[in-house]
Amino acid sequence: MSKIFLFMLLLLSPCIAFSQSVPSLAIVPFEVSGRGLSQEDAEALTFRCMEEIASWGALRVVGEDQADQADYVIRGNLSRNTAGVVLSATTFDGKTDKALNSAKEEAADISGLSELIFSFCVQAVEQVPFPNFLIGKWEASIPLPNGTLLCRMEFKSNRTIVVEQYDTYENRPGSVLQYHGYGTGSYTYIGHVRKTMALRDSRGAVYRETPVDGSVSISLTLEDALPAYSSLSRSRLYILFDDARTNFELVSAGLLCGENNGGTAVYPQKTMAYTRFTKIQ
Repeated sequence: MSKIFLFMLLLLSPCIAFSQSVPSLAIVPFEVSGRGLSQEDAEALTFRCMEEIASWGALRVVGEDQADQADYVIRGNLSRNTAGVVLSATTFDGKTDKALNSAKEEAADISGLSELIFSFCVQAVEQVPFPNFLIGKWEASIPLPNGTLLCRMEFKSNRTIVVEQYDTYENRPGSVLQYHGYGTGSYTYIGHVRKTMALRDSRGAVYRETPVDGSVSISLTLEDALPAYSSLSRSRLYILFDDARTNFELVSAGLLCGENNGGTAVYPQKTMAYTRFTKIQ
């Protein structure tokens, strides 16, 4: 490994967050084949890939010296064709050495390839499972004129949910019902590199474009809740975390909790749902 690459790796190392729960990914310095390309070009692109993936905070990026212990390994090649230069790579399972997926980008020159690093990295880690950022205890609330609805749930590592509190609500003419439910549940979570998704209404028209970090499906069984909410199941809810992953939003739909017949003075929508959660433990 050249002194230039070692120097760049030392610069990168303090920016990488290390955690035993986060999968490790080694990127071996890309090889070079073809005239007019240098090892320095390959090392610069290798560093750009390390820098890009490390910035996501979802994988622990390590150097070539730790490739034997890494959970996943990327090996690539910088080559030339008649149209320009090509960067290709294959991602391997570090324990079995099984090839998981490949990545490839082409450009007229090295500068052009550098501008395609994000797309290249997304391809390279397509089959690498991202850590489960939902694990922990979360709370959501909906403020109302006559009180606040509260949802407090703990997402366990075994994909079960403990529901400590799940308030349900119904505003009827002349009366208001509010129940403080609790219960259990299960969930599936699929995390990925942040993408921009187009949300569509029932007619297929796009009503919003939003970044998303993955999707979650949630099933709950509640006691002491209003009958309409004793059993809840929502599939493929798009989820968006903040940078610190201490808050998340369900951007495509929420967890239903009430019906509002009191107009906008009570709540902006007729149907009420928990959508914004804060990590409390």
